[in-house]
Amino acid sequence: MQSNDWYYLRNPFENVTKYSFRRMYVMCRDHHDKLKAMANNNSQINDLYQFFLPFYKQFNEAYTKNTFAKGFYEAQTMIVQQLMSDLSQKIKQWDIWIQNVFMEGTPEYQSILPNRRSPFQSGSYESRINELSALVQALMQYPGLSNVLLDVENFYNTLNDARTKQQGKEIEDSENSTQLEKSRATLAKAMHGVFGGLLRIYWDTPINVLNFYERKYFETGNPNKS
Repeated sequence: MQSNDWYYLRNPFENVTKYSFRRMYVMCRDHHDKLKAMANNNSQINDLYQFFLPFYKQFNEAYTKNTFAKGFYEAQTMIVQQLMSDLSQKIKQWDIWIQNVFMEGTPEYQSILPNRRSPFQSGSYESRINELSALVQALMQYPGLSNVLLDVENFYNTLNDARTKQQGKEIEDSENSTQLEKSRATLAKAMHGVFGGLLRIYWDTPINVLNFYERKYFETGNPNKS
């Protein structure tokens, strides 16, 4: 039998929070408050509290940062989605403006919108942004379409900047989630250590250990990933 398979070494704090940062957040907050209340009158519990505190703070800071960053990422994603929706409408207007100067079927029109509107209304975000950039380059060749060029270029710059910010926030969100998971796992180990310390203090009356935990957080189930 491998030592890490021994039932008594299993960490319940790790097991019940493995797929839920939120469960760890509410569980550790409850445990922190109960420990702190008892630490004022018991030096042994205060030692456990002081051991637990830095791991608790680290997780809470990571949890708050992750929540804040995720909100920014979701907001930036909404901005990009709205701009992409606007692009589907804007290309109709640009097409009409272009045809006021160069009718469909002319060489000039073909050089500007070789595939008409569809590349701007479907496909990946990157492909549509690329089509928009190509449209800017094509319009630069025709001074008579300077008004169209100005509108297209302004929209391209807005959309391109928004997409860059969104992808930057996506990387930041991923990094924050990775750091949060590390701090969760470390906190779970620390909480397991505190649990062992409480058992040592209350070795003769282990029922007292329950005063430091909210049992509902240990119930099995499939908590939503957060």
